[in-house]
Amino acid sequence: MPGSANQNAFIVYSINYILSGALVLPFGLLLELPGFRIPHALLVANLFMTSAHLAFFLVGGCIGPLVALGVMNALYGVASWAGVAKSIVHAGDQAARCRPKDPEQDSLTSTYEVDPKSADPVDDHLTAVGFGCVASVLNTSAALVPFLLAVVESRAGYPGLEMVFVAFGVFGCLAAAQLMRMSNFL
Repeated sequence: MPGSANQNAFIVYSINYILSGALVLPFGLLLELPGFRIPHALLVANLFMTSAHLAFFLVGGCIGPLVALGVMNALYGVASWAGVAKSIVHAGDQAARCRPKDPEQDSLTSTYEVDPKSADPVDDHLTAVGFGCVASVLNTSAALVPFLLAVVESRAGYPGLEMVFVAFGVFGCLAAAQLMRMSNFL
């Protein structure tokens, strides 16, 4: 039946996914700008997450926080996958430039030296393993985290659940700030 409560709830709930789908390309292009890098995007995404869940908790409305979550999902997804790709390329560069000082020695006990002339491209196997590991962790967390959140909600109610998400957002902001510091962005 058109205009039913279920239909309206679906329309409101889809705001998050429509925005996150539409904003991926612009945010990917934004990451190409010189002044806006992966740690910045992660910080902004976690600020959106924190503010959205604080709004859910304090104000109780749904449209504004869902818009913020849609922006957060797109920005976080773009920054996360770009970070994974950059980490794989960096790991491949490091592995390609390191070689054992003594080729006769066992690779686990050998010391390594850096060969600055080596610029081998990233091994396809490393790329597949890297993206596969990250996808596996994401899928596992998507299966397990809802159970943990259900336990929190049953024990602490909706306000407790929102505080868990606020804590996740604050922790994410701190982690992004640390990444910025480590990358000399701060």
